[in-house]
Amino acid sequence: MKIGFIISVYDEYDITYENVLYLKKYSIPIVLIQSNPNNKNKEINPKSVDHYELLSDLSGSREIYNKELSSGIVDPHKFINKPLGRNFSHAFTAAKNFDVDWWIVIVGDVR
Repeated sequence: MKIGFIISVYDEYDITYENVLYLKKYSIPIVLIQSNPNNKNKEINPKSVDHYELLSDLSGSREIYNKELSSGIVDPHKFINKPLGRNFSHAFTAAKNFDVDWWIVIVGDVR
């Protein structure tokens, strides 16, 4: 049985990069879709994974999100649905090109 990983990430660079390095040790295919963190230092190196896409930041920025969250404007459970849905849609489209039986899906802040 062949497994692969799909990762949706925003600006969780350090944790995501640790996961990528670990999975690469075992030659596990990685499809990584990143919402633009608007910070080049937080972008994942496309060459470190098997498929990479950098998509627009649907939330505006982490600062905007935190401000809206603290003021009660945003429901955190609904806010993340749009970017995650879009990212996973792109990821599963890309996943069709891999010889993988099962995909494990995580987000960027999972260790």
